[in-house]
Parts: sequence; structure tokens; C-alpha cells
Amino acid sequence: MLVKKARIQTFDDWVDVFHQWRDDIGYPTELIGQDYHFETKLGELETEEIEFGHFAGQRKWEKVSEIPDQRIKDALIHLIDYQGDTEFASVEQQR
Repeated sequence: MLVKKARIQTFDDWVDVFHQWRDDIGYPTELIGQDYHFETKLGELETEEIEFGHFAGQRKWEKVSEIPDQRIKDALIHLIDYQGDTEFASVEQQR
């Protein structure tokens, strides 16, 4: 069996790969439920500003390129990796 490794960059990519995997192993879709679907659930931001710490009062970063310090980037990536490893199907995981 030849397995093609998919590149997963977004949540939607993961959902597509999951559905392909489910089909490949022959999992009966009716066991999941017809009305069930994966989706991201994000609440509204309370404020557009960083609320505490050294960068308090500045606009929140939306892209990795906006983060001013490599140590902060590394810490955030580390946090995301651990959160993703420990909270399968978590509504809190964001990248």
C-alpha cells in the first residue's frame, strides 16, 4: 500500500486528510453522525490590544512576522505544539 503524505498547513487541510483516512480504512460514516462536522470555534476578541506584560497597549500580533522577538515566537510555537498534543479536538487550539 503506497501512502502519500499530505502537507497539513491549516485546520481545513487536516479535516480533508482525516476524511481521506476515514475512507481509506473503511470506517462507517454513519457511526460519526450525519450532522457532525469539524469546525473552528473562536470567540470575539475582547480588545485589539495586548493586555499585559512588556507589550501591553500595543496591537495584538496577527502574523508570526509581527512578533518582535524570536524568543516569543519560539515560546508560542512550543505552547501550540504541546497544546495540540494534549488537547485533541480542543476548541482552544489556535495558530
